[in-house]
Amino acid sequence: MTEKTALYIVVYDVTNLIAVVGIHLNGEKGHITYLAVSPVWQKQGLGTYLLRLIINLAQKWHCVRLSLEVRKDNKIAQELYCRFGFVTNFVRPDYYQDVHQDGLNMILDLPIKQKKGKNFG
Repeated sequence: MTEKTALYIVVYDVTNLIAVVGIHLNGEKGHITYLAVSPVWQKQGLGTYLLRLIINLAQKWHCVRLSLEVRKDNKIAQELYCRFGFVTNFVRPDYYQDVHQDGLNMILDLPIKQKKGKNFG
């Protein structure tokens, strides 16, 4: 049986939600479900920090691949993901149905880290 887990990290200033990132884990695969930063907090490294954090956590949880969807017209987000090594896997036609936008499925293969414990090999 495969264990499924979800984690959402939210960031507030004193009273306002300013950023969120979410991931669903299913065995050795993870799917980043959400990454958003409030417009007034953009261009300050918060999105980069949260993406790096979620990738590092996924590696600690022994994920070997991460995936996500991003709007085809969201070039700023695509550039961020590409800087971390994500590549476009395929196009999801009309994935964002409310705005009739295609989505790009992007993937990142993670280096395999040795699990701690006895080596039976």
